[in-house]
Amino acid sequence: MFLDPELAEYGRRWWEQKTKPLIAEFGRKVVARSILNVLYYPYISQNFDPSHLRLPSQDYSFGLVRDAVNRNALIVLMRTGQEKLWKEAVPELNGYNHFLRVSNPQNPAISPGNLGRDFQRVVEAIEEHRRRCG
Repeated sequence: MFLDPELAEYGRRWWEQKTKPLIAEFGRKVVARSILNVLYYPYISQNFDPSHLRLPSQDYSFGLVRDAVNRNALIVLMRTGQEKLWKEAVPELNGYNHFLRVSNPQNPAISPGNLGRDFQRVVEAIEEHRRRCG
């Protein structure tokens, strides 16, 4: 949704920057149909610690991640400081071979510089998704 210029002004530029190499490779439409952003806690706060509160709506988000693990999808953690929270909420992530982390969470771009060799795995996953889904 954030990559659709007709639907999202808020957040669009941020996502364009974070997925710029993928958009250059595949185009906005393919990237938008190939990735899903799942937030641990979907509200912005400077002071709040989400580890002390669990909302019923988070169960849905955690279920989406479990489903991704069950279908062997590639998962990229963009906020590496949340890794412990995610692994507690979704224990299936522990030891999961398709769980990638960006090297710079302050600029969590999905890029060759931030993922190293794992960036190619992201490219291959999008290519596979494009072949299957068109």
